Amino acid sequence: RLASPLFVKYFDKLAGIAYWGATSMDTTLTIIVLYSGKEYAIIAVFIGIVLTILVPVISTIILKFV
Repeated sequence: RLASPLFVKYFDKLAGIAYWGATSMDTTLTIIVLYSGKEYAIIAVFIGIVLTILVPVISTIILKFV
């Protein structure tokens, strides 16, 4: 929780969402809304869903080549 305001201040409001990754859609959504703003809540939910879906796909692809 301490790094989120720093990412928003020094980079961008989207950096605060990217920092949390897949948990941005549920667990850390309140922190994102607090520091980035309400208008970024939909983006955070969308990014969280996309990352949650992509993890098993990318993991499977990587494990095929290992």
